[in-house]
Amino acid sequence: MHMNVDPAGIAQVLREQSAGEVLLPGDPGYDDAVRGHNHSAKRAPSVVFRARDAAGIATAVGIAVTHEATVGVMSTGHSARTLPDVDLLVLTSELREITIDPQAGTATVGAGAVWSDIVAAAAPAGLAPLCGSHGSVGAVGYILGGGIGPLGRQFGFAADRVRSLEVVTSDGQLLTVDDEHHGDLFWALRGGRHGLGIVTSITFELVAAARIVGGSIFFDSENATEIFTEYANWTKAADDDVSSSLAVMRFPDMEMFGPILRGRTVVQLELAHTGDAAAAEAELLGLREWGEVLIDDVRQRPFAELVAEIPEGPSWSGAVALRELAPEAISTMLGIVGPEQHVPFIGMQVRHLGGAMRETQGAENAVGGRDAEYLVFLLGAPVPELIAGPIPQIGAALFTALSPWTLDGVAVNFADHLDISGRERAWPDEVRARLDAVREARDPEGMFRYADG
Repeated sequence: MHMNVDPAGIAQVLREQSAGEVLLPGDPGYDDAVRGHNHSAKRAPSVVFRARDAAGIATAVGIAVTHEATVGVMSTGHSARTLPDVDLLVLTSELREITIDPQAGTATVGAGAVWSDIVAAAAPAGLAPLCGSHGSVGAVGYILGGGIGPLGRQFGFAADRVRSLEVVTSDGQLLTVDDEHHGDLFWALRGGRHGLGIVTSITFELVAAARIVGGSIFFDSENATEIFTEYANWTKAADDDVSSSLAVMRFPDMEMFGPILRGRTVVQLELAHTGDAAAAEAELLGLREWGEVLIDDVRQRPFAELVAEIPEGPSWSGAVALRELAPEAISTMLGIVGPEQHVPFIGMQVRHLGGAMRETQGAENAVGGRDAEYLVFLLGAPVPELIAGPIPQIGAALFTALSPWTLDGVAVNFADHLDISGRERAWPDEVRARLDAVREARDPEGMFRYADG
């Protein structure tokens, strides 16, 4: 926060411009506005501005320029990243417009649009976005960070499919950015995520995958090591038509999880196959023999059924990228957070990467982590006192123990548990250097230093 910034003055000018809702600390609604989906992240901006449209955001940034103020941005607030005390926090959650063009096979969405709404809008045209598995996540922030989803091996990173973006830059201009206009920003925004401006809308390609063969197989966790070993061997030769993950999942003793999963630790195999039914059956043949099957709901289904909702609340997550899933790595993981360990984690998931994510699908971009073959993801229990201590400590111990098999960085969307220097390792050295150059050129005063998307 700049010491000479006048929050009341910024708020007064914003209100005079009638560009959206303006809140100061202590105002009714301020605490709810800054809380976001993930209640673990702490945000205490001097002024909150809830924009109604892109023009309002451009106006707000122009006012920030005049007042030499720093600017942050938030849509849904799923990130656990604590935002430094910026002068002005711009909320984009009201910009939720969605336009599907079936002939072009594209979606144009506002900065507040969430995946569940986009999936529903695209489905009647037989199309699907390259979204993540949680429907309440905002599309823009997800895409700017690369975007690894349940169809990643088939179609690549979500950022690979971007056609154009509308961006408010550090001088308050609203630009249309694509491969023919403002090429430095077009390259950097797709994967570079933060410090480049405020994206107000984005147009991206959809894929013909409204129906897939997929779902989950839940195994008894008694032979978890054998199941993880089978998974490692199977994924080495898996076809690019299938994306998958394997997880140790701990289900709370709650009625909502049903009699089979309630209060139980299981191994969950998630699958999404975009080939025809015969190809899917051949590819998935034999997976059910890995262990005792408790539930098997793999079938042909709408892609939308793979996109779940998660409730608001505190959460902690972390991840590392692996170059291989070696037997020693499996032993290390399960020895620290496996089913026999009493740890405060809901789950540990290993995602199979590779496939179309290895190479840029379209124009070159700044996505990092293309060399990774697997992603190890941890999700902590939603208990504030555990998130404040034991959960990150055990997570750090696991990631340190896995270091013989990890790559230098991790996809930036999965790097909330890292400090700023750690997040910068999400990109190879040459990509990071190029990103720094674009940020310096486009935002020399560091106005958007903490703006994620």
